[in-house]
Amino acid sequence: MIWFFVIVVIIVVAAGGVWWLQHYFQTRIKNLDAQVEAIDVGALSSQIRSIEQLKLTGDSLATFSKWERAFDQLNDDDLADLQKILLDLEDQAKRFRFDHAQKIAKVLEAKIDTARQQYDLISQALQDIRHDEADNRSKMLQLRDDYQVSRKTILAKSFVFGDAQPALEQQLQQLAELFQKIDQINNDGDHQAAKSEIKQLSDEMAALRRQVKELPPLVNEQVNEFPAQINEIEHGYRQLTTAHYVFTDDIPGMVEDVNEKMADANTALKSLDVDATEAANSEIEAEIDKMYAIMEKEMQARKRVDAAAPDLRQFIDHALRQNRELQTELDHLNQSYTLNHNEIKIAKDLKTQLDSIDANYIKDT
Repeated sequence: MIWFFVIVVIIVVAAGGVWWLQHYFQTRIKNLDAQVEAIDVGALSSQIRSIEQLKLTGDSLATFSKWERAFDQLNDDDLADLQKILLDLEDQAKRFRFDHAQKIAKVLEAKIDTARQQYDLISQALQDIRHDEADNRSKMLQLRDDYQVSRKTILAKSFVFGDAQPALEQQLQQLAELFQKIDQINNDGDHQAAKSEIKQLSDEMAALRRQVKELPPLVNEQVNEFPAQINEIEHGYRQLTTAHYVFTDDIPGMVEDVNEKMADANTALKSLDVDATEAANSEIEAEIDKMYAIMEKEMQARKRVDAAAPDLRQFIDHALRQNRELQTELDHLNQSYTLNHNEIKIAKDLKTQLDSIDANYIKDT
């Protein structure tokens, strides 16, 4: 009797285990089936039909064709394979072959993950293709606005660009041709190729905006400020040298050097090289400041000399008077005594030196 109850218990436990495993696999199969259904190829198909209407060409078409083939592989082969494995899993579970069912379920889960990743890649790639067209259109609108603003400034205010004006107008023409080229590429449907051209256009427009903003003050320095300062320095130098100021520095040579640097700066300006023009102008400014400093130093020194001039005049007059008295005394002594140490000649030489000092003083004052 006990054995009977033991057998009954074993049967009940076994039946319960089988029921639990069947329920477990039914739930698992249902979840896996939902995951397969979640791979919405319909959404990808809609994206593909939408992109086909763009009539792509060139690199864009090649990229689209690549991902369209990937979609066909996913839709026709990968998903069909998942459905086949799912049916096999259901069959194994119904036949109580749970060990086989477990292995099949693991394989199915791995393949679902792979299919989902491929789905995401395809979806993102199709979005990027579609985005290229919209992004190109948006960027071209902004670049056209920037172009028109710069063009208006260049043509309406040509005087502020000086010798850079011809190169700027030529650059406007080149940019207009690049706009036309990109429009044609976009119209032909090769939005991927247009994207790289737009990058070049964007860089060139950024350079143009910088030139329009930064060249006018540099032109003003070269055309107005520097020539006026050089003229002032040359005029001041002539006045100071006429007034007997003495310069140890070669101001005329420095002016000539600045004029050569101004020619180099103008060459950089004509080539629209903002950095080189800024550097050249800064170097010229430093040289001009140096000349101003030299002249200011000399004028300040002259002020100190002028302040000491009365004392110097008194010293020279006193020395001349003392020398005259000395020579008179030596003449008297020479009449009565013999002078053996060239005293008279020394006194006359001293008189010559004092006369030279007096003459220089008169000239400088």
